[in-house]
Amino acid sequence: MTFEHAWRGGALLGASDGLFKYVDLRRIQEQVGLADVQAAALALATLPRLASGALPDDVGLVLCRPSVSRS
Repeated sequence: MTFEHAWRGGALLGASDGLFKYVDLRRIQEQVGLADVQAAALALATLPRLASGALPDDVGLVLCRPSVSRS
């Protein structure tokens, strides 16, 4: 199935339940808003990490944001 929708800015985050099941939505939104998209993706991947350093579930994610023009 394909779809088309006009881009209105913002970010698109697709992630496994390893992120959404174990992390509060507000904490996810804070990290998505980081200026550096690579830093944001890394921060999101570490959010569900337990104090022991282990992850309660696997985490997969894709974070998409429009690129900023550097003129």
